[in-house]
Formats: sequence, C-alpha cells, structure tokens
Amino acid sequence: ALLSELESPRVCDIRLFVFDNANLNEQITRTLNEINSESR
Repeated sequence: ALLSELESPRVCDIRLFVFDNANLNEQITRTLNEINSESR
C-alpha cells in the first residue's frame, strides 16, 4: 500500500516541487554570495 502511494502522481509532484525548490535555493544562495562579494 505504501509503495503504491509513493508512486501516485501527487507524491511525484511533491518530490519534484521539493527538488525544484532545492535548485532554486541553491541559485538564490549563489546569487547572494556574488552580490556580497561584489559589494566588499
């Protein structure tokens, strides 16, 4: 039952959402670091 729930589209959407947010957070952090290093 648990495996079929993990394979459901809703859970896949959540996993993609979390993955996309991780990429976005990485990009934001990198951009902020660049801005900080330029302002020094």
